[in-house]
Amino acid sequence: MRHKDIPGVLRMIWLFISKHAMQQSTMRQIVPGSYSREVRNGDTRHFTRVIIEQISELAELFKVHKLALDEQTQGDQTITNRKAEEWFAAYDTSTRTLVEISGDRHCIFIPEGLLMLMDNHAYVKSELGQITASVEKVRERFTI
Repeated sequence: MRHKDIPGVLRMIWLFISKHAMQQSTMRQIVPGSYSREVRNGDTRHFTRVIIEQISELAELFKVHKLALDEQTQGDQTITNRKAEEWFAAYDTSTRTLVEISGDRHCIFIPEGLLMLMDNHAYVKSELGQITASVEKVRERFTI
């Protein structure tokens, strides 16, 4: 390598590192939040909300709350089933996914569409204000 090429190579390395750091920073800002999915099929309604809150910036640890509501209407009666799950996940920078700690669940994020993919379903990111307030509102509704 010639002496003249060194500044150009250093500039390319700096641009690559800056772009990678910016992508990682953007993903860390996108991941926390509330994601929801609703499916209506005749007399049945399935609603799921996934709330992701960051609990450690240094270790990139997250707490995931998955709250599901199934309602089925039969005549003038509505049968309701509720299910709540919580687990911890770590952000994997190489695959840009949340991976459940000691489990097999993954959350894949598509920032362009504000989407999260999990359990073969797509969830849309919704704006509910502060995440902790969202968790409390959902907990009240689901009576966890």
